[in-house]
Amino acid sequence: SQQQHQQSQEQRRQVQRSARADETNLYDIPSTLHATYRPIPIFLKFLIGIGSLAIVGRSKLYQIVTSPHFRWTIASAYTTITNAFTSLLSELRAFSWNNAKNLIFYLFRTSIIAILSTLGIQEVFFRPSRVSTQYLMENDLLPSRLSRYQMVTPLSLGKLKKHGYDSSGEVSMSSSSWEDDDNTAPRPIGVHFIQYSGTQSTQQLPDRQLNDQVQEQEPKQIDSPKGATETSAKHQRGQQSNLHAIYLHHGFGASSLSWLPVLPPLVERLRARMGIAHDAVGFGFTDRPDEERIVCGNEDCGIRDCNGSRAGGSFESTAGDQYSVETNVGIGLALLNDSVDSLESSAYSTCESGEEKSAKPIEENEAASARESARSIAIFGHSMGAKAALIMAKTLSEQNSLLKPKLVVLVAPALEGVSLAAIKRGSGSSSSAISSRSGKSGSSGVMGRTKEWIGSFVSVWKKMFVDLPFQYGLRRLVSGNENFWKNALKNFVWGDPQKLTDSDVLRFQWPSIGKDWERGLLAFSRSRLSSSSSSPFDDDGRLLRDIQRLEGVRVVIMYGSKDRIVVIDGVVAERLKQDYPNVKLVRLEGMGHDPFEEDVDVFLNELEKVLGQACHSSNG
Repeated sequence: SQQQHQQSQEQRRQVQRSARADETNLYDIPSTLHATYRPIPIFLKFLIGIGSLAIVGRSKLYQIVTSPHFRWTIASAYTTITNAFTSLLSELRAFSWNNAKNLIFYLFRTSIIAILSTLGIQEVFFRPSRVSTQYLMENDLLPSRLSRYQMVTPLSLGKLKKHGYDSSGEVSMSSSSWEDDDNTAPRPIGVHFIQYSGTQSTQQLPDRQLNDQVQEQEPKQIDSPKGATETSAKHQRGQQSNLHAIYLHHGFGASSLSWLPVLPPLVERLRARMGIAHDAVGFGFTDRPDEERIVCGNEDCGIRDCNGSRAGGSFESTAGDQYSVETNVGIGLALLNDSVDSLESSAYSTCESGEEKSAKPIEENEAASARESARSIAIFGHSMGAKAALIMAKTLSEQNSLLKPKLVVLVAPALEGVSLAAIKRGSGSSSSAISSRSGKSGSSGVMGRTKEWIGSFVSVWKKMFVDLPFQYGLRRLVSGNENFWKNALKNFVWGDPQKLTDSDVLRFQWPSIGKDWERGLLAFSRSRLSSSSSSPFDDDGRLLRDIQRLEGVRVVIMYGSKDRIVVIDGVVAERLKQDYPNVKLVRLEGMGHDPFEEDVDVFLNELEKVLGQACHSSNG
């Protein structure tokens, strides 16, 4: 059966791969894949050196070879080489500035040719691995035990279906929790995400039963990769209602793997039913769509139309749509959609009698309790992901949807006009299209073909002289040095470099083996730089003010005192207290830009202190 097949695959995967000792949910990069450039063999380096000398001294070598006294024998070759070195030594003894300049110039040219030859050979035969997420999934090589990969259609913001519970307290069942009837909705995209589900009792029991059980439970040790050794029951008693889900958005240059150490203990301590974090488009192992396509009306025609003839469409940049923060949030909402469906099915208790199964509604007060827990979610955002967290909270709060934000935690938030300087943007479209989709479905005739050729020329020129050099330089920078991530994290990200572990480095190094990793980062950066002020979510400060005013929503900003990337400690922190009085600021002493990775215990303890204080103040 399919279930047995999946179990056998899981057993085979566990036999073939073992998790790291210091982080039980993280795997090492397989030995068959290479995150960095492999070294060139010694004999090949020798051949490169000899060949470079021969190329630079080809004129002198040609004179020797074509000499009437030269014979193609070993003895004559030895004599020729000896005479050449003797002549060179005599020239060096008779030192002159002219000879010195010639020698320096000769060595310089030899070095340039040797370096270029080495880089070219290394790029062709010894380059780092670049594999698709589909390949990793099919070969059971995903980076984490919690890793998932599936096709997701990002939801258009504002298209949440208005549904929930009916007047009788029953769950309003439907085939889809969201509604999106826009013909121009984003296309499906392969998304990598990590997901952790809490204990079975936390997932299935309504609040009343859950609270009764927690009181009877003995303290349970939480298994955390970083040693989060606080007891779960103690922290659970401090909370009066569990969460349906915790959603987490990562920062720039990172991936969902950054949340891997803190995700399991965070879900357990906040008594959430599950925790989810996905890789934003352009990062991690989420697919990286092409930036440009030729469009004919409302359909992607590619280079040729359905009849095989040259398409009369126009080039359109889609980076602003596919790599935007709105698409990032739409992916998150789509993944939450799945959790909503599972929540609706759990609103009915199942009784078994022998081989017969019957489903009956839960009691009315239990349904009300389940409804409250179902509507409660916590949203976390780190650095660049802070804006995505705010947009997700705002979108859910403005819709009559099943899920409602209860807690928003921003870690080292990179918000323009809040923790960063405001950036002025143009009012034009974020797309760098040669022509838009407005009007007829593609131009025809001379003008249409002219636009097509201009678009083709611009696209080829950009790829040849901008994209390819940038991607190669980025690949050399990141994959040319095996200590790149270690040095970068130690010098810029971690507050205490001594706390940096090999697993911390590995979580950042894993995504660099992804297919088109460099192109995705370039497309994302280009999308952000070309974005306009026409988005309703452009003002980060207004977003934060709107969220802090929501009833029943707690907003927390956590930052490290030694953060070198988003510096909040000091003047910025004081301004935040004045401008956003309902936002609780938490200063993490000695921590850097990624406190939830640097020290899981400290991060969770400080968060729980804030949540406990909020509970006591509200009860008082």
